[in-house]
This record gives sequence, C-alpha cells and structure tokens, in this order.
Amino acid sequence: MVHGETSTGRLQPLKQIGQACRALGALFIVDAVATIGGVEVKVDEWKIDAAIGGTQKCLSVPSGMSPITYNDRVAAVIESRKKVEKKLHCDTG
Repeated sequence: MVHGETSTGRLQPLKQIGQACRALGALFIVDAVATIGGVEVKVDEWKIDAAIGGTQKCLSVPSGMSPITYNDRVAAVIESRKKVEKKLHCDTG
C-alpha cells in the first residue's frame, strides 16, 4: 500500500490497516517512498511487515537507493520460497 500520495499529500491510515491485516493473517507491505523522512512511519506500532523507501523525495538524497525494513514474518516467507525468479520483469532475453 502507498503510504503517502505525492501529488495530493494524502496519507493512508496505516495503523488501522495494519491492525486489519494482522487480524486476517495478511502481510502488510508499505511503499513509503514519498513519506520516509517527512512524516512518521511507525513500522512496529502500525504492524507494518515491510516498508520500502526511496532517497529521492523527503530524504533529499540522490535517487537510486531504496532503504527497506522487514520483520520475521516476511523473512519466513522469503526463506520458504521453493523457486527464486532470476529474470527481471522487463528482461526480454
């Protein structure tokens, strides 16, 4: 889910959504590219399983880096994969 929409500045109610995802057993993954460094992103308190940021917006650092964080729930899913895709989405080779 996108935390903050760049053009409007609208923020999603991540605390409530995180609680609902946890109650349903769903992983909650947040795109915080436009908000990390600009507003609070309370990963543990809001029950966010993974958050992905970007350096080019609020952090005002050159683009090309993506700070991420994820918890043990996400790590378990990653480690349980039986097949790892080796091609990029746009790889035509």
